[in-house]
Amino acid sequence: MKSMQFLSAKIIILIAFIGHAPILTSGHLMAGLYCGEENCYDVLNVTRDSTKGEISKNYRGYARIYHPDNRETGDEQEFKKIANAYEILKDDEARKDYDYMLDHPEAYYQNYYRYYRRKGPKVDIRLVLFSTISVISLIQYFVRKSRYQEAVNYFVTVPKYRNKALEMIASDKSLQDSKKEGRKNRMSKQELKEYQEKQIREIIEEKMDIKGSYSKPSVIDILWIQLIISPYTISKYIIWYARWIINFNLLGKPYGMEEKMYLLRKNFGLVDLSSMEQEELFIRKLRQCCVSFDFMDPVSDLKGKEIKRAALNDLSAYITHGRGVLTEAVYPEIIRMISVNLFRTLPPSENPDFDPEEDDPTLEASWPHLQLVYEVFLRFLESSDFQATIGKKVIDQKFVLQLLELFDSEDPRERDFLKTVLHRIYGKFLGLRAFIRKQINNIFLRFIYETEHFNGVGELLEILGSIINGFALPLKAEHKQFLVKVLLPLHKVKCLSLYHAQLAYCVVQFLEKDASLTEPVVRGLLKYWPKTCSQKEAMFLGEIEEILDVIEPPQFVKIQEPLFRQIAKCVSSPHFQVAERALYFWNNEYAMSLIEDNNAVIMPIMFPALYRISKEHWNQTIVALVYNVLKTFMEMNSKLFDELTASYKAERQKEKKREREREELWKRLHELEIQKSDKLGTPSSGGGTTGQSSINNDGSLNSTSTSNQNNTQAAAQSHSAGPTAISTQMNSMSISGAAAVAK
Repeated sequence: MKSMQFLSAKIIILIAFIGHAPILTSGHLMAGLYCGEENCYDVLNVTRDSTKGEISKNYRGYARIYHPDNRETGDEQEFKKIANAYEILKDDEARKDYDYMLDHPEAYYQNYYRYYRRKGPKVDIRLVLFSTISVISLIQYFVRKSRYQEAVNYFVTVPKYRNKALEMIASDKSLQDSKKEGRKNRMSKQELKEYQEKQIREIIEEKMDIKGSYSKPSVIDILWIQLIISPYTISKYIIWYARWIINFNLLGKPYGMEEKMYLLRKNFGLVDLSSMEQEELFIRKLRQCCVSFDFMDPVSDLKGKEIKRAALNDLSAYITHGRGVLTEAVYPEIIRMISVNLFRTLPPSENPDFDPEEDDPTLEASWPHLQLVYEVFLRFLESSDFQATIGKKVIDQKFVLQLLELFDSEDPRERDFLKTVLHRIYGKFLGLRAFIRKQINNIFLRFIYETEHFNGVGELLEILGSIINGFALPLKAEHKQFLVKVLLPLHKVKCLSLYHAQLAYCVVQFLEKDASLTEPVVRGLLKYWPKTCSQKEAMFLGEIEEILDVIEPPQFVKIQEPLFRQIAKCVSSPHFQVAERALYFWNNEYAMSLIEDNNAVIMPIMFPALYRISKEHWNQTIVALVYNVLKTFMEMNSKLFDELTASYKAERQKEKKREREREELWKRLHELEIQKSDKLGTPSSGGGTTGQSSINNDGSLNSTSTSNQNNTQAAAQSHSAGPTAISTQMNSMSISGAAAVAK
């Protein structure tokens, strides 16, 4: 027991020593121990020969003087020092350890041990270790047992395994006899059913080969037993390793199949094998990875899944670190393994109303293996040994077409890998570049005009962004056509928000390559400008600002009028985010320089909308932004600003005058209708038409009524035709109405 306490104290001292390296003073005292750099005897003004009584007497005397409650001579720090010295010297064991430190200052490790042995907790380390290992062992056993029961409970419900167990019951005579015996004892149907379920469960537990983390728990696997048999395990490993060194390193014996497979599994350490053997084992491993597993059943074939996962990791490591491993015979095997694992029919969406912006995507169940296959493919394409001349024989148009179809996967992790893979293929195979662009073109057209559903549009546009960036100048006609016929129509799809950032990047890349494309691009955006979706409208405005950042002044002049007419509409939008996004254009320095250079054209377009919003808009933030824009216009061209202000006010006065005239004319028309009705002796309809009976009895009245009705309709139509047309129509109606009354 004492030895264990000694060990425990040593551990505590070692930890303390790491954090507190000993600092020896000139008086052989150690900072952090006992009284620190001062001698405890000197603190109490006693000698090493002083008795406990003398020490206590001096302590009480000094305590009265330096106690913090003493207002005149109280000193808290000095009192603590005195109290600490007294606590050390009054205890015989502590005083003995302190005297030992004074006599042996060079033994600072032992001094630390003596000090912390008294300070540390008195715990038996053996009890701690025993308890810890026992708890871990119990948890380990019950967790494994729980997982095993979970697997058995699942197998009992699977028809395949139930039928197999029933067949074994039917073929086993002893099981049949026990069943007959139960019937003789007159067991109920429920009891017989429970007995049969018990038999099925027992057979599954005994016969089914459940491996991996769901295997049947064994006492040998727990930590206690592993520690007990660790000498046997270590000796067994030493014997195996010694045999390996003697047989293969010293004697140079050839590897057997078991040893070769071991080397293959150990990160493909094939340096000791011949080139032909390396290639043969590599191909065998590739074919081994062509086996598919059902991941919809999480506990089926766990051992096989783990073996395949390890094999795929080995393949990736071997291709990455090996040299000269990609021989011509390996290429078709790699592509075959990749095709078997990746190319599959994608399932339809589980949710027919799936909204990519709101709903979580359906993740691929077999992703643990698919991810490793994609990593092997990337290592293959990025390897320094990769030869495109050999690769083009196996990576052909059919392969690329199947690869592009996988971009419709709902799993974003798979689409991200596909994006990288396709980009590598585009860079290495020049002969496939035109085909890849054409197929992406077809996918986009089908997405725009037919399905409006394809999950990988954003990833394909991201690839195109880097492709467009590498286009040679001048741009080919097919590239310009792709911009106008494909990229611009992509703006009209409902789910634009899913890929708009990548789409805008592609459009801007085209404009940086060829500034002459600015006008068709801007006019195309205005053509597809959203009418009812404020979110899309804000995205369009963001894209327009990106275009303005790269536009050339001569190109800006060509599109400024239609563009700013649309911006004026956006500024007038009741949706504050749209209006705010449009007004932020005036915070862009380059856009402001373009506006300033062309203010004579832009200000007359924008001024009416800005002036009206400053008086009528409901959002105060928008009103404040509009005031800033108007202030900028006034500073930019004060003369034109004053002219526009006066013109706007005059036009408003004219509009008000026309409204009053219109109201008076309608009032006069109503009075004429009343007069006509009074003369004819019929009640007024209030709408400018006579009753049906009057029309049928008298043809002239019918003519008058029809004429009056036509005049009323003309007035209604002219209401939207402008003030001049309204005035003309109203005058015509007045004359016609008067003539009708005269008749």
